[in-house]
Amino acid sequence: MNKAFLFTTLVVSLFFQPGNAQLIFKGFDFNPSGDANPSGFVQFGNKFIFASDDGVNGKELWISDGTTAGSHMIKDINPGSLSSTPNNMVVMNGKVYFGAMEATTGNELWVTDGTAAGTQMVKDIYTPGGNGFQDGLRVYNGKLIFRAVEPTTGSELWISDGTGAGTNMLKDIRPGIQNSSPQHMHEFGGKVFFAANDGTYGNELWVTDGTDAGTVLVKDILLGNNSSSPDYFFTDGAQLFFIAYGEFWMTTGTSTSTHMVKKINPSGTSITVPNWVLYNGNVYFQANDGTHGAELWVTDGSTASTQMVADIYPGSMGSNPANMTVLNNKLYFSANDGTTGDELWVTDGTSAGTTLVTDLCPTAGIGSGISNMTVYKNHLYFVANPSSIANRQLWQSDGTSAGTITITPPGGSLNSPAVLLKEYFRFSADSSLYFNAHFTVTGEELWKITDTTWYPSNSIAHIAATNTFALYPNPNTGTFTLETTNDFKNGIVSVYDIMGREIYQSPITNSKSQITLNSPKGIYLVKLQLNDAVLTKRVTIE
Repeated sequence: MNKAFLFTTLVVSLFFQPGNAQLIFKGFDFNPSGDANPSGFVQFGNKFIFASDDGVNGKELWISDGTTAGSHMIKDINPGSLSSTPNNMVVMNGKVYFGAMEATTGNELWVTDGTAAGTQMVKDIYTPGGNGFQDGLRVYNGKLIFRAVEPTTGSELWISDGTGAGTNMLKDIRPGIQNSSPQHMHEFGGKVFFAANDGTYGNELWVTDGTDAGTVLVKDILLGNNSSSPDYFFTDGAQLFFIAYGEFWMTTGTSTSTHMVKKINPSGTSITVPNWVLYNGNVYFQANDGTHGAELWVTDGSTASTQMVADIYPGSMGSNPANMTVLNNKLYFSANDGTTGDELWVTDGTSAGTTLVTDLCPTAGIGSGISNMTVYKNHLYFVANPSSIANRQLWQSDGTSAGTITITPPGGSLNSPAVLLKEYFRFSADSSLYFNAHFTVTGEELWKITDTTWYPSNSIAHIAATNTFALYPNPNTGTFTLETTNDFKNGIVSVYDIMGREIYQSPITNSKSQITLNSPKGIYLVKLQLNDAVLTKRVTIE
């Protein structure tokens, strides 16, 4: 029997009611003969654009409105069965820009307006026939910044206004044909920070304001032609954290402000993959002090505040906390305490408040291997294995042991650790969670979950699930805009200084409002409150 027919008749729409959630579980089968392997999702108005393989044209550019009928390939960029493999997709000025491979031009920068006619190459950077576009594509001040290579200058930093004529090398950081290889680009404080090698100082911290003159070395962290290799950039809004030569560093953008926060491991390197997350105004991450192994740490950017939260796996082994995700003012993560294996944990930021949520795989010492955790509609979703012999499955949790359950559809199982929940995104047009998963009937395809649970509009669950807010510009000189995803009518915004004193309070009447503080330079905490629900962010006055 054709697998597409089997899929259509059995599992087009499956309804679940785990816990208090009411879910519609829907699958798409874009490749009837194999795996579609969808990836690279970006929202584009009331639709989304992504890459997918239909089994005939290779992996190409697709568009969808969230329905099977409304999903189709935009254009076969690399004609025939060969794939163009669209990648690095970003939205700018009502169009989607991305890298794509075409047989005669190689991998270059492309653009689409969602139609076949409006999908075309922006510029053939490496001629003839080389792969000019590399990676790192991001939108900055109304332009695109990315890494590209061409025969005479090597791999360097490029900038584009979206036109061929306006796509040029921003700076030849390492003059000549050798590569500076800019990478790990991260915007902070109105500029873009990245790692690059100019041939003199090694691979170090650089910054750009989008101009040649404004693209400069921030600091030679390891003096001379030794590379500190900055990586894993993360910001709390007030400072930029990163890992350099295996240690924990920060900067506010200048050479003098760039320093090691703390030598966590006195006898070696302390951090490989930090798993940064911002929670209650502090940054939580994984670190190894050389005594306790890799454990959960916290910092506000000062040396004194940088400390281990809890020794979850006693001794030197380390619990290796990962998948850090905030839900309902608690921090959830996976960790191994040496007894239960790798399982679901929660913390309130204190050692006493760091506890095991549930042991999904009760076999002694064998963990469930939690991965790919995300929040959707007031629940955690992640992948885990309930036993040593079962397939990995999709799970949902409300943060309690009783409320942590599998949501695998009948008629087959979502399985294979390599692809389950491989990539996911939340599509606001239909309020659904979309993800890439392998199903025994269809192979690796696109799936979506829609939570139709009704929450009272003033409930904490509703607010946490449907509202976020932004502060910009940040940093600023004392005047900034607060913008929420929904109208916080009858809400209150408050601002506190670092001593915890309230210096500003005002009701909120719409989704965008301007705040002016007559306060000295420093870091402040902005609290948005409606009933018992509270959302917080940091803002910096310079």
